[in-house]
Amino acid sequence: MAAIGSYLIANQKGALKQAFRAIMAASQGHKWHKSDYTDLFVLVGVIFKIGKTKGLMVLEADVDDPRNSAIFKNYTRITDDKFAVQLICDTLRAIITNVSNPYEVEDMMKDRINRHSHIMLSSADALQSAADGLPAIGIVAAVLGVIKTMASVDQPPKILGGMIGSALVGTFMGVFLILLFGRSSCQ
Repeated sequence: MAAIGSYLIANQKGALKQAFRAIMAASQGHKWHKSDYTDLFVLVGVIFKIGKTKGLMVLEADVDDPRNSAIFKNYTRITDDKFAVQLICDTLRAIITNVSNPYEVEDMMKDRINRHSHIMLSSADALQSAADGLPAIGIVAAVLGVIKTMASVDQPPKILGGMIGSALVGTFMGVFLILLFGRSSCQ
C-alpha cells in the first residue's frame, strides 16, 4: 500500500491516467498486427508511386486532410492512429516543400519518434520508480516488525515467532514485488 500511495502522490493526474491506459492496453495484447504493417507499407508505397508519377504537389490535399483523403481512407487502422498519420503527413510536407537536405527529413522523423517514445514511456518510468522503492519499503516493514517484536520480548515463543514471521513478510513482499514488477537483469 505504501508503494501505491507514494506512486499516487509522486505523479500528476495525467501520468496516472496514462499509466492506467497503458496497463489496460498491455492486457489487451498487441495493438498492431502483421496485416497492419502490410497496410502501412502499401500506403507508403501508394503515396510514393503517386508522387513519382503525378508529382508531389498532387499529394498536398491528401497531406493537409488525411481523414478525407482518397488515399488514406482505404487504411482505417492506420488513420485511426493519430501519431502515425502525423508522422506520415509531416514527413510528406517536408518532402513536398523541397527540403534540400534529405538528412533534415531524417532528423525530423527521428526527433518526432524520440519525443513520442519519451511520452509513451513516461508512465512506465513512473511505475518503475515506484517498483524500485519496493525493497526499501520491505526493509522498513521488517525493521518495524523487529522493533515491535523486541517490545514484546516477554511474550511466549509462539507469539514471538508469529511476530518475527510478520516482520519477514515485509521483506519478502518487497523483494517479491520488485522481481515481479521491476526491471529485468537483462536491461
